[in-house]
Amino acid sequence: DGLEASRDPVDDYAEADRLLARVVESADARLTSGSPAGGAQPSEEERAAWESLRKAATQLRIVSLAGQKKWAQAESLVQQLSDVSPAVVLSVLDGLSQFGRTADAATQRGLGELQLKTTETLMRRDATLSEEERQRLQECRAQALAATNQPKAAIPVYEALLARQPNDAALRRTLADLLVQCGTAECLTKAREQWTSAKDAGHAVN
Repeated sequence: DGLEASRDPVDDYAEADRLLARVVESADARLTSGSPAGGAQPSEEERAAWESLRKAATQLRIVSLAGQKKWAQAESLVQQLSDVSPAVVLSVLDGLSQFGRTADAATQRGLGELQLKTTETLMRRDATLSEEERQRLQECRAQALAATNQPKAAIPVYEALLARQPNDAALRRTLADLLVQCGTAECLTKAREQWTSAKDAGHAVN
């Protein structure tokens, strides 16, 4: 029990990454050269299943690499996915945001920097994104700016999000926190307004 209690969480991420890498390798082998034993090429249905498995394993590998603070490798995998599907990358960014909520401050900042680089890449492909994807991209960008301690840059992004979702109390609370970090008299006045609006929105939902 003592050994388990002292186990470094990074070791768990490393072990998970090794397993996920093997899954990706198996999927690549199956998709490029038929079955590992040299059998027939996969059917369309089998190919779709292997593609889905490879995609899911790659997404999870990005989180496992982030957990080990292997940022360059994580960024490389994100770039690979962004070349294939913006929708998949947005799902990865959502996963990284959830992971970041329980991570230490240094990891949160690293995740934020990774998310920022990724959102900048996707923003250059804005014309190919759906309206829903653009919305999710802005949400990811706002979270990344907040995570990298850039409240003044994050504030207008959150304000734009609130213009579309005025009853979102969580967004208002986040904006209020950022306004407090901004610290000017104007920001603090706006922060109080956002806290009041967040309470009203919360009551409206309840």
